[in-house]
Amino acid sequence: MSLTIIFSANFIDIKYEVQERGLLRTLENFENGVRPREKLIEEEAVSNAYSQDLANILKNRKSVLEEIYIDTYYHDSNTNISSHNNILYSVVLKAFESLDHPIRTKIIRMAVVDQKDVISILQFIDPNNWKLKVFI
Repeated sequence: MSLTIIFSANFIDIKYEVQERGLLRTLENFENGVRPREKLIEEEAVSNAYSQDLANILKNRKSVLEEIYIDTYYHDSNTNISSHNNILYSVVLKAFESLDHPIRTKIIRMAVVDQKDVISILQFIDPNNWKLKVFI
């Protein structure tokens, strides 16, 4: 599982890998060219780390994001079946709910199952400066 946030030409990429000793979190910040940093987090669920990282990035961001992409589908290549991942969707909502201000972004891309998924996300987006792309 990974989290990518795009700010104009720069972006932050965080990868999560479950290991025997805990969760390995690797952060690459392409905004300032810092080398990847790894941290082993003991006994933490990937969904909790993902939610906290997403919320922290959005809380501390002063500029308008270039794009937010929300895709809660899971594709199993063995069975060729796609399904909606309710856990990931709830993680994204949890992060958005923790914010004390609307998310400022130029583009919102969402892959959703139901129109109500769009509405539940839009309440957290600043309506002043965005385009919405919905794939149903």
